[in-house]
Parts: sequence; C-alpha cells; structure tokens
Amino acid sequence: MRIALIGNPNVGKSTLFNLLTGGRVYVGNWPGVTVEKKEGVFIYGDEKIEIIDLPGVYNLSGSAMDEIVVKKYFLTEKPDLIVNIADINTLDRDLYLTLELLDTGYNVLLVLNKIDSTNVIVDEKKLKELLGIDVVKISAKKNIGIEDLKKKILENLKNKRKPKIRYNKEIEDIINKIIEILKRDENLKNYNLRFLAVKLLENDQIVKEIVKNSKVSKDIEELLKNIKVDISKERYKIIDKIVKECIKREEKRDITDLLDRIFTHEVYGILALIPIVWILFKITFDFAQPFVDIIDYFISYLADYASKSIGDKVLASLVADGIIGGVGSVLTFLPNIAFLFISLSILGETGLLARLPLLTEKILNKFGLPGLAILPIIMSFGCNVPGILATRIIENERDRLVTILINPFITCPARLPALIILSALLFPKNPGLILLLMYFVGIAAALFSALLFRKAIFKDQPEPLIIELPKYHFPNIKMALKNAWENIYSFIRKAGTVILFGSILIWFLSSFGPSGYVSDISLSYSAIIGKYLSYIFQIFGWDWKLSSALIYGFIAKENVVSTLAILYGVGEESLKATLSTLPKASLLSYMVFFTLYIPCLATIAVIKQEAGWKWAIFSVIYSTFVAFIAALIVYMIGLLIF
Repeated sequence: MRIALIGNPNVGKSTLFNLLTGGRVYVGNWPGVTVEKKEGVFIYGDEKIEIIDLPGVYNLSGSAMDEIVVKKYFLTEKPDLIVNIADINTLDRDLYLTLELLDTGYNVLLVLNKIDSTNVIVDEKKLKELLGIDVVKISAKKNIGIEDLKKKILENLKNKRKPKIRYNKEIEDIINKIIEILKRDENLKNYNLRFLAVKLLENDQIVKEIVKNSKVSKDIEELLKNIKVDISKERYKIIDKIVKECIKREEKRDITDLLDRIFTHEVYGILALIPIVWILFKITFDFAQPFVDIIDYFISYLADYASKSIGDKVLASLVADGIIGGVGSVLTFLPNIAFLFISLSILGETGLLARLPLLTEKILNKFGLPGLAILPIIMSFGCNVPGILATRIIENERDRLVTILINPFITCPARLPALIILSALLFPKNPGLILLLMYFVGIAAALFSALLFRKAIFKDQPEPLIIELPKYHFPNIKMALKNAWENIYSFIRKAGTVILFGSILIWFLSSFGPSGYVSDISLSYSAIIGKYLSYIFQIFGWDWKLSSALIYGFIAKENVVSTLAILYGVGEESLKATLSTLPKASLLSYMVFFTLYIPCLATIAVIKQEAGWKWAIFSVIYSTFVAFIAALIVYMIGLLIF
C-alpha cells in the first residue's frame, strides 16, 4: 500500500513525514528534475505502508517546477490514499488544494495541523459531511493526535473511496461531456478522466499534451472552443460556503501580531535583523573555535603518524600529504559550517526567515531581484548548491534565472578556509573585519550583476511578492538539528568524495612531473601549469603557486588551502608565515579574486541542471571576468594604502 503526503508550504508536512516514517527515509530526485524526492516506510501494527512526501504546493494549476512534479505524479501514479495536510490557521486558503485533490479521483484524508497554536474552531463533522472525506486534527510539533491519524490512515486504506467535489450544473455538464469524448480513446483509460476533464477546462498545458496525440483531440478542441467557465471562481464559492458553516475564529491578538509590528516594519525590522545576523556570525566562528582546534590537532597527529609509519616514500607522501593533509585541512573548518547550518535551521523554525522577503523586497527590487530571492541568497551562505536549488520557489522564469546567475557570488563556507588564513595575515588584530568585508564584496557583486542583467539582458522588472507569513513559535530543536545534519552530512560526503579526488589529483600534479616522481615541487606538473598562469596573474604580484591553487579551487573551493599547503610544502601554521612574506596588496587582491571567481564544479553542475549549459558556461566566464576586474581595482587601491 502507498500513500502520498501533500500540502501547502509551511503547513508542517515534513515534520509529520518524519514522525510517521521514524527516520526510515530515502532521499533522491524526481526523474528529469532536481526537485527533492523523499520516500519512507510507515509501519503500523502488522501493516507496512510506503509513504512519499510530495513537494509543498499551493495548487495543481501552476507552472512552477514543484507543481509540475506533483501534477505529473497524480497523472501517472496511483496512490492508495492522499493525506492532505492543511494548517488549521489558514484553512480557508489551504482548502483550494483540497478541492483540486478531490478531482484527482483518489481517496483523500484531510489532516488539520497546528491545533496547538490556533484561535480557529473547526466543526470537523460538518467539514467531513461537506467534503465527503475523513478529517483529523493533529499537532505534528507536539505529537498530538498522531495515533488517531494512523488509525484513520489504515481505515481509509482498507475502505477505499473515490470522493469528488460537485460544481454547479453548468460546469458539471461540461465536465461530463468532456469525459464522454475521452472515453472513446482506449489509450486514455489509465488516467482518471474527470481529472483530465477538469484540467482541460483549466487549459492545463501538461494535460493538453497528453490529449494532443489522442484520436479525440479535435473533438475536445471543438467542444472547448466556445466554452468559457472559471472553475477557480467556483472553487472559491465552495470554500466560502465551507468557511461560513464550519469555521469560527476567536478574535484575539497573539504573539505573532505583536512581533510582526517590529519584524515586518521597514525600519525596525532591518534594525532587529542586524543583531540577529551578528549573533549568527559569532556562533559560527567563536563557538566553533574549540572544536576546530581539536580536529586540527587530530589531523596533524594522524598525518605525522602516517608519514613515519609507511616505509614507501611515495605511498607515505600520498597518504600523509595527499589524503590526510588535503581532506583534513577542509575538515578542520567543519565546526564553523556545522554551527552555521544549525543556526540557520533554528532561525527557519522560529518563522523569522519567512519575514525576510517582506523586509527586503523594496531593496532587492531596486536591483532587479524578486523579494523571494533573499531566501536562496541566505541559503547560499551555507552552500551555493542548495541556494541555487532553492530558487525553485520563484515561479517567474526570468526572476529565477537572474537569482541563479548571481548566486555564485555569495560567499559560501567552502571559501572560509582560505579567507580566514588571508584575513589573519592582513589584519591579525581584527581578522573578522576583513572577512566580513569579503562577504560584502560578494553581495555587492551579486547586486551589481542582477542590475546589469535586468538592464542589458532581460530588460524587465521582477514580479511583485505574494507570500504567506507563518506564526512565530519556539523552534523544534530536534527538527532543526535534523535539517542541519542533512546539510552537514552533504558537506562531509562532498569532502570524502570530490575533495578526496581533488586532493589526490593535487598531490599527483605536485609530486610528479615529466620525469616521474620528483622531490622538488618546482619540477612538477603543478609548477608547469602555475608558471603559465603566472603570466596572466603576475600583474597582481602572485607567484605560480598562488595561481595554481585557483585551478584546484574549481574542483572545490575547499581545496585551495590544501593546495597551497602542498605546493609550499608546509603545514597550516607555516603556510600563514609563508604567505605573510607577500605584499599585502597582492594578498588582498587574491582574496577578492578568490571570493568572486569561477564557481566550483558542483555549483556549475547545478546551474546546468536548473538553467542549461548556455547559462552555466556564461556563469563561468562572467564570474571570472568580474573577479579579475575587481581584483585589479583592489590591487591598485592596495598599493596606495599599504
């Protein structure tokens, strides 16, 4: 047996999914797209039930990637039960999706979540009578009503029904006429014909493509040619009737109303946001430092032990310098990244992150970005890859493409290892200041690029913001930690695969040359590549080793520190001393170039998936060009200052 979990964004669907599956989850992607696909197993008594967590959507009528995935699922798959999660506080809005789900022809169970934090009273018996489906009230956050829900799921799986909502006579007559025509084609018998008919009335492009090659397509076109009905308007009439008969709201001010006076105010909201961001940075760096020191000590000990224990000189060098030294220099900064992800997850749980688009829309619109772009931008401070994937919340394709293209300029944690070392060299008494400056350099490049793209390429304005604001609540620490762990694990996995490969490649290029294994790194392949690049970058006063490290940063930005350590043949502490001999203007220009230049391999791969090869290649060329110009300007200013 198989059930599909679906609901609007921010209704608590993922929390319920985790409660039902108990962690028995498989995460992948839907075929042909990068929309995340979560599947799990729900065990109740002797029954083992497959459960799929569909993307959060507001309706089945849109053209956003998430909505297309959900629509195709209901057209091609046949779940035994649809569990529709709705927020009891916004039930009047969430019911629109419920009515659409009833048109799919599958059995539907309506779950009203967040009963622990509501002033809404719902007559569930009356609601069940009007919709013709079972209704259950729960609080996924407080684990209230979950046992009743499990019983209702099993009950609905055993007593299968095919409920449907009835529209007015005019619409029902047209639907029935379309169904009669569709019945003539045997190739359409695997679809729910009522669902096809309703979607044809809504001029749905996916369903039109299905019917396009049918032998009854011309008859359908002829029938629909002069028909003008608005099903959405009829759905809202049904919802109004349900609201009047089933829903009452106690008028009282809650904590959300009070806090929104501050956090959604265009001035106070920004002022309140500044200390929150400052605390986020303090947690990311200061709290993480003891753990950084422990990992650094362990990695150094392990590398030294391997170097002394392995007899073969080449193998010892590979293990100590290439594998342990390379990956270890990245893992040293894992605590910083872990605390960043945990902090972002907790902020998201409180409801604060959802307010950011409202606060920043006016500012972002001035640079040609939609208000919703703030969420992918914030995610990119954790990693550019999920940041780009997060642009799927932006429906307008042009708005989404602009957000994707400016995303690689946002400084992700993978750049931190090199930036931290260089910051300490430039401003040893206050390295955080220069590090913060690099973050602002990335943001400035992103905003400038967005404005340029709007003026020179797309020549239009972003769509206005329409967004739901969830209630404020104390974060579910367990859920926040779980979400943070998924991101942290992704980073660890990357360090163990891509970075391991990159570190071994660096070791090979540094240890071998045209004559074979070399002890003098100046005779290696790295030296040859770096010396060619140095002709380009000598304008900044960089040596061939600094130039070579940038190449390996393309594989993963984390590789730059390990590359520099290997190329200079020193440890991390000695690396700082070695780099300190270079002119400060050169180091500052290197920081700027490194902050802005070509995205890492994983980021380019995601841009290709989301926007195509053309824009992925454009991103590589454009970002490198911007990095070079910015580094040149900074170097010239640096010569005047230092």
